Amino acid sequence: RLQSTIGSVYTGLGLYREALPLLERALQTQKNLSGEASADSLTTAYELANVHFYLGRYDQAEVLYRAVADQRTRVLGEDHTDTLKVQFDLASVYLVQKRWAEYERLGLETLARQRRVLGAGHTDTASSLNNLQYFYYTQRRYADAEPLALEVLETRRRLLGPDHPNTLRAMHNVATIYAALNRYGDAEAMFLKTIEEK
Repeated sequence: RLQSTIGSVYTGLGLYREALPLLERALQTQKNLSGEASADSLTTAYELANVHFYLGRYDQAEVLYRAVADQRTRVLGEDHTDTLKVQFDLASVYLVQKRWAEYERLGLETLARQRRVLGAGHTDTASSLNNLQYFYYTQRRYADAEPLALEVLETRRRLLGPDHPNTLRAMHNVATIYAALNRYGDAEAMFLKTIEEK
């Protein structure tokens, strides 16, 4: 448990390489003592998956995220917040790997449940919306991306304030979509507003 805790602290500090061996040893011990489906093992496996993701080791992250998602769905149900969180992370792996069809299926499915369970204004829902608007943008589906980007901006402005880095990124995303839609006046105004908020 101590190794898992220290590994989580290191992860929070961005010390991913230092966190990795601690979490690996903790997970092995927890599996040996209480089984791979225990709450402690799943929590540590999730933390370890995050470290792999942050290090760009997406294949390793996917294996762990998928195992945790399967166990949490079986034990907690598909609408539990912990299940939704790991499914968002698994969809994010697909997104960064440009596995578009797999991302779109899981991303839309997870977002629909987050809207129903957590509500439209929840930070996790906004994160899924942000990923989906990015996906639409990469597919040149700018008209589909625009309302999602605006919803993300409104949610982050309300939850985080107008000058938070994530709010400013959301403003930049909206401006970029306006530019892609050839709405240059709107894009210019939003870019300028983003600079002013900084």
